[in-house]
Amino acid sequence: MRIKIVLTILLIIVVASLLVITPSGRNLIGNLDTLPGLSSLVNLGPKEYFQMQLVANKEAFSGKTFEITNSTLQISGLCVGFVYVFGANIEKDGTCTIIAEDAKGKVEYSSIGTMEGSIETRQVSLDNSVVIPSGDKRVRFTVVPSDMYLSNYNSNSVSLPSVVGEIKKFKVDGTDDQVKVLSAEKVEIQNYLGNVRLSFNNLILSGFATKVNWFS
Repeated sequence: MRIKIVLTILLIIVVASLLVITPSGRNLIGNLDTLPGLSSLVNLGPKEYFQMQLVANKEAFSGKTFEITNSTLQISGLCVGFVYVFGANIEKDGTCTIIAEDAKGKVEYSSIGTMEGSIETRQVSLDNSVVIPSGDKRVRFTVVPSDMYLSNYNSNSVSLPSVVGEIKKFKVDGTDDQVKVLSAEKVEIQNYLGNVRLSFNNLILSGFATKVNWFS
């Protein structure tokens, strides 16, 4: 009996080692990450990035803050009050377009549908007029956006409590690997690197991640 127990334990160890060491074993374990709710059961260290896209109702991002570094920000819409540009308050009640290069700071999509930004940048274009800072590099604004594009957004975790839309995971050749239609599911994206775009009533994340989970 003891010999059988020892042999069983040794067999389990050998099989577990093969799963971790061999490419086929790693692929088998890696497939667990594609199943929502099971990915947390396996942790083998750093994961490879895959290409993905999330198209979500913009309300899903209500209260979400995008922390940016070395990003390009372009936003068009209805400016609310003043736009603070490099030490000066510029009155811009009405439509406006703001483009900031190499920006760092924060942009928040508020619960009332405005984009509120507090950034530093090397230059800004306000309605096609380019302004270069002489000292103060800060730009602050509140805009009701019609369009918005943000490049080079990097976040360890993007967590959205209720998403209506669609999420796609792509193969290496760019074809669809997985497609999930979302109906008020919670979505969690790990180690996201890519772009953020507001188009009509949707906010779109297009880039790369190491893990995507969704929960009812």
